[in-house]
Amino acid sequence: MISCPGQGNIEAYCSGYAMDGLETCVVHPDMSYCRACRGLSGPKEVLTQCPSCEDWHCRQDQFWCNGHPLSTSVDVQAPSPSTANVTEPKNEQKSKPELQHPPRAAPCKVCLDGDEDQELMSFKTCANSGCWSSGNKVCEDCAPEGGVKCSNNHKWYCDDCAAAKSFDKIWLCPSCGLLFCHQCSGIERCFGCGASSLCGKCANTASDTKESTAKGGAGAQLEVECVGCGSKLCQECETKGFIVDCENCSEGVCQECADVDQCCGCKSKMCTVCSEKNCNSCDGIGESRRDEMMYEIAYDDGYY
Repeated sequence: MISCPGQGNIEAYCSGYAMDGLETCVVHPDMSYCRACRGLSGPKEVLTQCPSCEDWHCRQDQFWCNGHPLSTSVDVQAPSPSTANVTEPKNEQKSKPELQHPPRAAPCKVCLDGDEDQELMSFKTCANSGCWSSGNKVCEDCAPEGGVKCSNNHKWYCDDCAAAKSFDKIWLCPSCGLLFCHQCSGIERCFGCGASSLCGKCANTASDTKESTAKGGAGAQLEVECVGCGSKLCQECETKGFIVDCENCSEGVCQECADVDQCCGCKSKMCTVCSEKNCNSCDGIGESRRDEMMYEIAYDDGYY
């Protein structure tokens, strides 16, 4: 017998007894809910109907666009006449921002995973972890300019994230003008100034620098590399301090790879390269490596 788990006793309390709009999750057939127990429409509803295939899905199988925040406001409580002359801290309370639209159901995971022709691309996921969408979907109304994506479809960023001054996740090939990201092969970018090399196709087809320049750009020559992470610098940025010599192993590393650890013996700073090895000065090991070894010993002895 199909029943509704929304209430404890189906015969006495649940409207599923009368089969009032009973629907079942297409992925989890043991999840059936009547209209009353499904609750209000929106992301908190236990079952949601996919707008594409019209099948019913559990909450965790359904995607949503929560609506782009239009603005933020602060409500300030005005002092009463009797306390107008008394200096007290203002009671400020942030109100919820107005949204572009109420939560809107996107196609279900089954539909999006099977969308080989990309007919459902009106709902996308922004690759920025700090995006207002918080990992949910972004609909066309919330990204009216279409956002930006790399030519190999690795990453997509919504209008807001792509318009940020610090945005550097996607860039142009200086010759063909196509967009690329850090996951794309055959093209690299200077981590100092952002100058880009030619993409693989342009580099292969350009017979010389003049031909490449005539098409739009010669591309940056990235010859200096961080030994730690492999990030590269152009010739102009080589002498600007983006690469430093590790004081322990003397390898050339970027600022993010330098000084990530220190020797537990002589306390000299260690980079990502030498932190996995012994100290050049006293043959000690890095503190992080020591802590990992101590944890492994304690784990093997049954302390964890």
